[in-house]
Amino acid sequence: MYVSKRKISVLIILFINLLFAFKYGARGNYLTLSIAVSWVLIQFLILNFLFLKSFNINYNKWFLVLIGFTILLFYFILNKIPVQSLNVDRWSVISSFWDAVFNHQYPYFAKSHMGNPPGPMPFYFLIALPFHLMGEIGWMPLMAIIIVCLNKKLFNLSDKACFIIALFLLSSPFFLWETFARSTVLLNSILVFLVFKSIYDKLLAGKLNLYLEAILFGLVLSTRFVFVMPFLVLFIYALKHRFISFNILLKNGIISLLTFALTFLPLIIFYPNDFWQMNPFLVQSGFLMPSYFTYLIILASVVLAWFLPQKTSITFYAGLILFFTIVIYLGYHIFKNGFYEAYFGSSADISYFIFSVPFLLYFLFHKVEAETPEIN
Repeated sequence: MYVSKRKISVLIILFINLLFAFKYGARGNYLTLSIAVSWVLIQFLILNFLFLKSFNINYNKWFLVLIGFTILLFYFILNKIPVQSLNVDRWSVISSFWDAVFNHQYPYFAKSHMGNPPGPMPFYFLIALPFHLMGEIGWMPLMAIIIVCLNKKLFNLSDKACFIIALFLLSSPFFLWETFARSTVLLNSILVFLVFKSIYDKLLAGKLNLYLEAILFGLVLSTRFVFVMPFLVLFIYALKHRFISFNILLKNGIISLLTFALTFLPLIIFYPNDFWQMNPFLVQSGFLMPSYFTYLIILASVVLAWFLPQKTSITFYAGLILFFTIVIYLGYHIFKNGFYEAYFGSSADISYFIFSVPFLLYFLFHKVEAETPEIN
């Protein structure tokens, strides 16, 4: 039976929401699986109705009202949930990193309040710095929504689509968890998609002056290396269909790698010995899953991109690769530690599923890219 890419995208996003609703609801003994399913389905039905129904309203105005109300509500709730009470240490990893920097200590020797070293790469911490200085990492997910709607022209989103996306995210279990657990995955993923979409649009228009985008790609890659997957799909696809020449791709790739390397330069200059003892490559090595799984996923990404037709929905496949990368990661930990420990325990982190959400949401709310003209 044929299942459209849009239905697959919807099912994946519903699945991600359900993962969060059941895990954190069941942990608190107030939300059963049936209620979690009901929450997710009712949310989807309401938003689908809003999307299909025409209303003569000012969506920009209602978006501002929605964001304003959310800021007030989240300000109250975030002040009622002490970060020290959370069984999540992303906020503490960021805090310990910058506390070490400001005390002239090597930041990758720092430990969170749960004893974990900093795993992300340097630019990740730079993105989080303004929120750390504000004293509240919990505003990062809301900033992700604001960034989407500030860049709605780049994303080719209507005012209505922007409002519905905001409403969907704000009512999503994974977004609420991100906010109250002071997580950072959604904002990083949105910034990655912003760069991805900018590169894709230039390729579509036949513009090959990608130097700024190459620099930005190097920067966002210096958050989590898993984000190389969607770009790998895009570049192999573009190379195969001659949207970009190998020489231009190589030149921009060198710029990206140099930018990526420069984010580590201060660490190497000021802490040359410490850097080789402890760095994010060592922390992340084998943490998600064994290296050979990573190599197999990279190979699968290359093969998938190579066989994609010239007119295709590239953002859908980029999101799909990210989603299945984390499915394999979760499956590995279930096999290794058992379902309960992997899902309800701490051996696997389901927040990584959020990596794919911006790509799939864009695909849902924008016209199918197969309808776009070929790139000359």
